Amino acid sequence: MKSYKHLYIFILLTFSGILIHSFSFSQVIISGADHALFVCNDSTVSSWGYNLYGEIGDGTTIPKFIPEQLSNLTGIVSVAAKGNHSIALTSNGTLFGWGDNGYGEVGDGTTIQRNTPVQITAINNITAIACGYEHSIALKGDSTVWAWGDNTFGEIGDGTFIQRNVPVQVSGLTGITAISCAGDYSLALKKDGTVWAWGYNFFGQLGNGNTTLSNIPIQVSGLNNVIAISGGGYHSLALKNDGTVWAWGWNNNGQLGDSTSNDSYIPKKIIRLSGITAVSGGWVHSLALKNDGTVWSWGNNSYGQLGDNSTTNSPIPIPVSILSGVIQISAGRYHSLSLKNDGTAWGFGYNQFGELGDSTGIQRNFPAKTFLLCPQYTGISEIKNDISVSVFPNPFSDNTIIEFGEMQKHTTIKVSDVVGKTIMAEVIKYTKSFSIERGTIKSGIYFLQITDCNNNIINRKIIVE
Repeated sequence: MKSYKHLYIFILLTFSGILIHSFSFSQVIISGADHALFVCNDSTVSSWGYNLYGEIGDGTTIPKFIPEQLSNLTGIVSVAAKGNHSIALTSNGTLFGWGDNGYGEVGDGTTIQRNTPVQITAINNITAIACGYEHSIALKGDSTVWAWGDNTFGEIGDGTFIQRNVPVQVSGLTGITAISCAGDYSLALKKDGTVWAWGYNFFGQLGNGNTTLSNIPIQVSGLNNVIAISGGGYHSLALKNDGTVWAWGWNNNGQLGDSTSNDSYIPKKIIRLSGITAVSGGWVHSLALKNDGTVWSWGNNSYGQLGDNSTTNSPIPIPVSILSGVIQISAGRYHSLSLKNDGTAWGFGYNQFGELGDSTGIQRNFPAKTFLLCPQYTGISEIKNDISVSVFPNPFSDNTIIEFGEMQKHTTIKVSDVVGKTIMAEVIKYTKSFSIERGTIKSGIYFLQITDCNNNIINRKIIVE
């Protein structure tokens, strides 16, 4: 194993899991080693936590114990982090990077630490991003994968061991739908449901039955029908379309969830999990999100990162305390983050550098609410205009009525969830009322935007019970 340069109090060899679904999905909440990123509803970014390498992106190296919005990033749809650098993807497919850059992992052609975001100009038309500890990868619109940064173990996947300060194409990969990075290796999911891996393989984390590293992508053994992937420290997770989870690689703390501490060189099904919709691998722990909005965790729990109000390791999945209505998860080094359907974030585990964003720096063995993520989540303020409108009932369980003071000639109605995804959009003409039917809309907080023919805009928060 290579000698890492990041030594401070303890050895920082930690990574968070990233999940990008088999479609171009923008991850909204992401854990780095000891920092976190959040994409706000207005496509800006909030960040908090450890900042020695400028990974927060605010121009300083001072840790932040509550989320701070970055004033120099707009139009962001996705973020990625794993170690001590960060990458952001804009709506037009361009990238920005910042933080530690000792191995060129920011991708700007230098090895200069960046305390504020800089554009990665050598690549565009990107649809998904992922960060390893000291490397980064990106998925292009043509389904090819590109990588840059450290390449000691072949984690770039270009057939060499040469460090890359700008993106280069990963060899032989086409038809890719999702990507993930881990410690010193990378994962990719093909549209046929197979998984491919390359890089470091000391613990069998490439999943091909041996421990030989590979500087080109190789197929993970025995996996098909996979819809999502996540790399942890040196273990890997895959989610199948039947809601089952498979794991392989390092298992010293039970992070594979198979009730043992034995490494596995091939994928093994986690028997105790079903109905799973998302997975995330941390350094030596793992998270899974069930279709009922609950979170399950397993592996190392030294700092309470399993969220069960203890510090006892678990080699099998256990439920996280008090969490429900969760829509996204992200496992960090020794901490975990989750996003609920009401727009609030909750964290648990290690918190010395403010990783949980709750303003305290105190370790949490069960979920604690992250401080205000973004201003809009305290409620939506009205924009003064000439539209006279009422929305009732609100909250509602079946339907709610938008009633206007006068006839609307041409008005756009849009409803978005707390992470900015449009739930419905409709143009209404020559009417004084409109009904929003609940249909398949899940319980939670949503944002209603009404725009009339004169571009007057009014905003409302609506609650579905």
